[in-house]
Amino acid sequence: MKMKNLYVAENCILVLPEEAPDKSKGGILIPDSAKDAEQRRQGQRGTVVAVGVRRIDATGQRFDSQFSPGHLVAYSRYAGTALILDDKEHVVLREDDILLVLPAPA
Repeated sequence: MKMKNLYVAENCILVLPEEAPDKSKGGILIPDSAKDAEQRRQGQRGTVVAVGVRRIDATGQRFDSQFSPGHLVAYSRYAGTALILDDKEHVVLREDDILLVLPAPA
């Protein structure tokens, strides 16, 4: 599936998950089992790619999303739906699944 004409439904966010590194800082190869354990310890993180136009609260009022493309976010491990777009795995999340916005890496 291509992202060219992608429209994200309201209250949904498209996130590109971070990949676990293949090597440690010292150059040692990290096996997949260790990558999974490290991701569980750190939680799921990714970059917001697209955001739904508006969200609706319990009273029916519409609000702009508090997230925008480029934000680095942490989200629940089993939240969302995985999709393959432009040969990369993405996750579609609800705004409520995002736990926090992380500072950009230096």
